[in-house]
Amino acid sequence: MVYRAPASLLVLLPLVVFAALLLGPRVARALGAGRATGVLLVLSAGLILAITLVPMDHPGFAPDQGLACLVPDLGVLTSGTLLRFSDDFLNVALFVPLGIAIAFVPSRRRLPVLAVAALLPWAIEVTQMVLPALNRSCQAEDLTTNLLGLVVGLGLGLAVRELASLRAAG
Repeated sequence: MVYRAPASLLVLLPLVVFAALLLGPRVARALGAGRATGVLLVLSAGLILAITLVPMDHPGFAPDQGLACLVPDLGVLTSGTLLRFSDDFLNVALFVPLGIAIAFVPSRRRLPVLAVAALLPWAIEVTQMVLPALNRSCQAEDLTTNLLGLVVGLGLGLAVRELASLRAAG
């Protein structure tokens, strides 16, 4: 199903960027990370929340809200669903930058940040389930694809980090 982005999202995006620039350096200091890492963490999380929790405008929408939507669905992980421009692809792509940012958090702080990030898809789906005013539905495949995006991003970020350290070592 294809949805148009609500106008409120266009208002939120500059606010997310502003918040990332304002709060990112503070987050970086708290984590002992670089400024860019802090900004990317806040920007990624802010965009995820803005995109997934802005109320949708589709009249007559009646989500089927059952607890089954909180169980990841591994059946969506096929090349056919993930390699074409679809909801699944977008759900993966949405979490990749957050995973990349987490890779640049110092190792002693990375696991707690990763744990919070891994809980984010569940928090989003529960919120979509309990707030019908959002006109969104809780979907198990979103959990799976969001977590996949986080893992892909983390892997990419760790690979880039390792390559950069090897290059610096000469």
